[in-house]
Amino acid sequence: MFYPDHYNGAFIACPDPVDFHAYNTTDLYKQDNIFYLQGANKKVDQPAMRDYLGHTLISVRDNVAYEAALGDHGRSGEQFDIWQAVYSPVGVDGYPKPIFDKVTGVIDHETAKYWHEHYDLNAILQRDWNTLGPKLQGKLHLFVGSDDTYFLNDAVYLMEDFLKTTGTPGHGVPYQGKCITAACGALLER
Repeated sequence: MFYPDHYNGAFIACPDPVDFHAYNTTDLYKQDNIFYLQGANKKVDQPAMRDYLGHTLISVRDNVAYEAALGDHGRSGEQFDIWQAVYSPVGVDGYPKPIFDKVTGVIDHETAKYWHEHYDLNAILQRDWNTLGPKLQGKLHLFVGSDDTYFLNDAVYLMEDFLKTTGTPGHGVPYQGKCITAACGALLER
């Protein structure tokens, strides 16, 4: 997507979040806290991992505490820290600017806005579809299980929903993707 004139295609399996409305189980744009989902009467822990039966293995709060024990300033080398290292701008301390507070779970919406503009692949596709669509036609193929351990399928579903609304650039033909897995198939392929 970033170099469509020089890239001939990709087969992407279980991609890291391609839409930050589904950053694991958190919507980084609409929620205020990554650890909890506020219900009508109580806060509910957000799950970070599940087993093949859908049982929660670890909450986001506990997963982040584990990463913090391995290294500070986003240097654990684990999942949340590596995403932050890739997507965040450099903070005033020279380290990646945190997307959320590791103690409270409060999301930094300024950093989330940066992620949206630079690394939210679905947002970039939507924003730049008129130029990207013709160059990516038939080149992107995403594969993910319907119950990914880290909920990565949710972001792929959101991207698939957008792509189903697009037509073949310049022709107005509705998207006709083929589902290769339970979640998503050969996107942009006709």
